[in-house]
Amino acid sequence: MRRRVAVDVAKALAYIHHDCRSRILHLDVKPENVLLDGEFRARVTDFGLSRLMGREESRVVTTVRGTRGYLAPEWFLEGAISEKSDVYSFGIMLLEIVGGRRCVCMIDGGERWSYFPRQVSECAREGRVMGVVDERIVGEVEEREVKVFIYVGLWCVNEKPGLRPTMAQVVDMLEFRVPVDEPPEDTQALMANLFMGRSSSTSVSNRGGSAGIEGGYPTESTG
Repeated sequence: MRRRVAVDVAKALAYIHHDCRSRILHLDVKPENVLLDGEFRARVTDFGLSRLMGREESRVVTTVRGTRGYLAPEWFLEGAISEKSDVYSFGIMLLEIVGGRRCVCMIDGGERWSYFPRQVSECAREGRVMGVVDERIVGEVEEREVKVFIYVGLWCVNEKPGLRPTMAQVVDMLEFRVPVDEPPEDTQALMANLFMGRSSSTSVSNRGGSAGIEGGYPTESTG
């Protein structure tokens, strides 16, 4: 069921990215914006932050908006977005679907952040992909399927937009039509450092809006 939800969302994003006359960037892909019908088929909703992007454009500059934890790093670092920004957000959500937990949470009595994508990356590198699976579905999923989902998710959240797959490629990988290569190491080094408080003193310049780093966590604009 989780795989079907993930594939439904991936197909929806692939449609708005590749099959519309002008590419549509959703810009707020997260679990709260995915609704399930009575048959648990997924529907992507809330296009309130969406942005049209011409076919001739490779990226656009805009004020940082969206939801913390799902924002692609290039958005709050450079203020520039493309369809790969949605790919990043989808990758975060895909890892959450596998793990059954939020990408960011407080630990040690609220003293520091725990950043789930970095943990997934470490487990994948060590060959322990089943160690990140939601305990509620352990024993009901195959390691081969988990590995595909995790690898796809890690490719999607690569900090370099050019290395992320397109959503059309994501659909093919999640439906097992094409193989998925092992993702490179440390795909989330920058974001992990920010969320886990290792770079709280770093000054981040945002040319496109008012986002910044506050206490090791990217802040967001509501404009």
